Amino acid sequence: PGTGKTYSVRKYVEEQCTNKDTAGNEITDTSQFKFVQFHPSYDYSDFVEGLRPVVLQGNETNDATFVRLDGVFKAFCRHIVEENETDKKYYFIVDEINRADLAKVFGELMFGLEKSYRGKKFDTQYKNLYTYRIIEKSDIKKGKFSEKDLGKAVIIKEDVFKEGFYIPENLYFIGTMNDIDRSVDSMDFALRRRFTWIDIKANEIMNKSLHSILDDYNKMSQIDIDQLAKKVIKMNECISAQDKLGLTEAYHIGPAYFRDLDINHYESSITVIFENNIVSILREYTRGRKTSEIKSLIDSCRMALLG
Repeated sequence: PGTGKTYSVRKYVEEQCTNKDTAGNEITDTSQFKFVQFHPSYDYSDFVEGLRPVVLQGNETNDATFVRLDGVFKAFCRHIVEENETDKKYYFIVDEINRADLAKVFGELMFGLEKSYRGKKFDTQYKNLYTYRIIEKSDIKKGKFSEKDLGKAVIIKEDVFKEGFYIPENLYFIGTMNDIDRSVDSMDFALRRRFTWIDIKANEIMNKSLHSILDDYNKMSQIDIDQLAKKVIKMNECISAQDKLGLTEAYHIGPAYFRDLDINHYESSITVIFENNIVSILREYTRGRKTSEIKSLIDSCRMALLG
């Protein structure tokens, strides 16, 4: 927690999708990436496709009808295929990817995500139904529909996925997660092997990240930030040194917890951060443990950070 995973991914993707125009100005092509955040109620119909109540185009009574609509991922894949720019890279980012039931959310994508099956067609759950799309403002700007059609559904006559859905080869799928999150189950092994994994360890990035966070906002000196980084690293070592609690370096506190540190009121500010933010997560880590063990952990962390 607090290692800047989401921020880093956003920054990386935006950099990959930024180019210079003829005048030398940098322009980020937002059509090249899509960002979503998973949560426990996220399901297949949100992500791939499902039946949704909509008002069909030309229905003057505005009565709702259940039709097949793309989920957010399939809609983005459709956008990529319709653009048909195979040399361009696209990015789909899922924040907190392990907070949903991934086997249910992904469905047949477990097959389609594999590198060897990219670009190969496969059937989805609602393959026998026509696909509809919601008319958006962008369609009206392009002159495809009028303002009165906004929000209504129209059947896709030239459906690029009519013969089967597939994931384009030039789509990069990125997820972020806290592996220690207790509110969700472990990630499906079948899905795990379809991803390359990058571990973000708090102590390894602490010094560099604190400089990035605090140099701009607080104008702290290099010595001050270096000393703070050492104290936070020492505090994290106290967390993983508690053998009885079984806490590993995965439970270390990340640099983002200190982004609101006020250099003008350093002592009081860092105390507030520890007592109001860090203590609460330490208590969450140790829920159900003996009171004496919890107090020992908090006291050792407080001593390491605050002295």
